[in-house]
Amino acid sequence: MGETLEYRAGDISRRDFLRTATGAAAAGVAYATGIPVHAQDGTKTDLSQYFQREKRLAVPSPADVTGAIKFVKEILKEEYAKANRDLAAKQELASLLLKNAQTEEHDLGSFAMFRESRDKSAEVKAFDTTYDAITGMFDKYDITMSKSMNGVVKRVRGPSRDDIASLVDMHIRLAEHAINANDYDGALSAAKYASSKARYAGKEVSERAKKLVSHIPKLKAEYELALPPKSELALSTNPGDSKINHAIGSYLCFVKGEWDVGAEFLAKSDYRGLEKVMGWELKKPADTQSRYSLGEDWADLAKKARKGSIERERFTGRARSWLEAALTDAKGLIRTHIEKRLTSLEPATAGGIGLDLLRMIDPKRDNASGEWSRNGQLISTSRTTGCLKIPYTPPEEYDITMIVKPKDGIDSVVFGLMKGNINFVAWIDNILQPNRYTGIQMVDGNAMTANKTTYKGKVLKANKTSTIIYSVRKNSVSITVDGEVKSKYEKSHGPLGSIKVLAPASYTGLYVAVFDTAMDIKKLTLTPISGGRGKKSR
Repeated sequence: MGETLEYRAGDISRRDFLRTATGAAAAGVAYATGIPVHAQDGTKTDLSQYFQREKRLAVPSPADVTGAIKFVKEILKEEYAKANRDLAAKQELASLLLKNAQTEEHDLGSFAMFRESRDKSAEVKAFDTTYDAITGMFDKYDITMSKSMNGVVKRVRGPSRDDIASLVDMHIRLAEHAINANDYDGALSAAKYASSKARYAGKEVSERAKKLVSHIPKLKAEYELALPPKSELALSTNPGDSKINHAIGSYLCFVKGEWDVGAEFLAKSDYRGLEKVMGWELKKPADTQSRYSLGEDWADLAKKARKGSIERERFTGRARSWLEAALTDAKGLIRTHIEKRLTSLEPATAGGIGLDLLRMIDPKRDNASGEWSRNGQLISTSRTTGCLKIPYTPPEEYDITMIVKPKDGIDSVVFGLMKGNINFVAWIDNILQPNRYTGIQMVDGNAMTANKTTYKGKVLKANKTSTIIYSVRKNSVSITVDGEVKSKYEKSHGPLGSIKVLAPASYTGLYVAVFDTAMDIKKLTLTPISGGRGKKSR
């Protein structure tokens, strides 16, 4: 059949023919997204592990908390006195309380300081600290998101339009954080506030808030239907129950990113057209044509779904994953077509809710070099070099989205990425006269200026906001800037070199760094694609 385009024009029977013809070659090959398919030998999987939340501490009684806050105020008497007279001092107090809450060994004292930090930071509109205090309390104690953020908005006096926009953004992040912990009621509460004030935020933020309000009730219904042991009991009497299988499969695949476990459940769904697509998923397509065809099947399914629906977003994300997998070995016209197809797809995520890396970073604790500060965003004020560690270990496949605004003197923006146990470096705008270079530092033993990932030319502009997406897949890595792929590594180019730039020799995680560049990082999120969700590294 070769690399022709005759099979691509929506001819489903031709796609099926291609799969049949290549099915023998696909047998036994690893899943295209890098995850092995769940065993089809009848072995039962304990689903409860995917629904459990890490054990948390009991919430102290109101009387105990009142007493603990009184004790904290006595210890920090001078700091509280200054905070009562000066807003800057109150912001410093909020940061100090947060830092102590995160390291305090006494559970009661930690809870009291999280609450005080939340309230004080909200009063001075230091919403980044407010977010960290709320999520810190939520993650450590057996408390709902609604109670964690209780009364925050009321403490914000005379908010400006920008303040409300910041509150909207914070509530969206709180909603997504709650979804990750299966607290859908708390997530909906946060999302509803964001949606009610969405007119004060930008278009992208406003659309995300409205989507969350629409999607969260469905996520909750899926979760409750899939929740063991009730779901397992129901399937023990009726293994073919399509609604329960759909709920379990959707939760595992699209929310948790556990395709190796969830695929077989999703294959028994009652959603029209999904059973057939999942049938091809389970065949583990390994060649370019079959992967392309499966990507198109997902795209067709997405197009039939209601615009703005969670199904449309999910199916589009899965289509993107398979088309990217097909792109790995594609050549000639097929490659050109797939690249255009990827550009035409709607924005979506394949693995669920993005993780906010920005809020995980402590500019002091994670500072490896240079000058970094935080004020609702991360700010590099260094005009020499700077490196900031990111305390998160990514899954096997993931996207990192970074919205940046370089100030001046742009030399280089560096990102330290991970691919399994390999640490590698992506450069943007590295100045090596007479050119600027963007690409992967070491590929097949060759530096960035002399390998197949190299892009020559200036990419970023001073005082202009740009969106950078680093996409790490099993067989590829790409750097996209403002919607245009600037650099692409593929497995066929040779092995990735394990190398670090600016980061400490003993450090093995993600990091962001700059050369002679002052820069604001307005957003930094990680979207899991496959291999779970990753984990915090501290």
